[in-house]
Amino acid sequence: MGKKAGGFQALGLDAQLLKGVLGMYGQPTPVQRAVLPAALEGRDVACMARTGAGKTAAFLIPLLQHVTRSRRKDEPPAATVLSPTRELALQTYKFATKMGKFCVGVDGERFSQCPLVGGESIEGQFNALAKRPAVLHATPGRLAHLLEEAPSSLITLAQCRLAVFDEADRLFEMGFALQLQQLLRAMAPSRQTLLFSATMPRALAQFARAGLKDDV
Repeated sequence: MGKKAGGFQALGLDAQLLKGVLGMYGQPTPVQRAVLPAALEGRDVACMARTGAGKTAAFLIPLLQHVTRSRRKDEPPAATVLSPTRELALQTYKFATKMGKFCVGVDGERFSQCPLVGGESIEGQFNALAKRPAVLHATPGRLAHLLEEAPSSLITLAQCRLAVFDEADRLFEMGFALQLQQLLRAMAPSRQTLLFSATMPRALAQFARAGLKDDV
């Protein structure tokens, strides 16, 4: 397939990821065209766009590319997506699993993704973490609770080098700011951060200025 100008084929995606993306999308949306080149370079990104603009793929594509190029079997999670609600986290998890169904890590091994949300059994989530997922799709409250309750041999964010805040304005409206700061402190200092929001209230803008490095 030719590299259409501005198409997904021109982004230098790994072949397995490109196959998954093209199974779901034809051409990038304007938000994806704006975000993907910088995010794939490893830059921090703050994106404000309306619902339905294609923000989910704009962060999942760089996230899955990062994991395919860095992940080895049995390592701690390499990336985390934080969502304000259980429903959104589960929806994003399903979307990401479909997009990444052909992806493998640098050692050629398939990697798994894991939802960590409230309303589910803690025991079941311990069992899911024992399978060493590469990507966590979590609500902040449940992830913070698991970090406090589970041994570090089961869950650590120390090697998490890509963090996504999905619907960041709602994360702040729902009072998760302190938990978000706690989770960021647990992640690798050199992480890449992608922040996606429909609006940019003052508290979120202040958080973004403190938490993002050289962002676009």
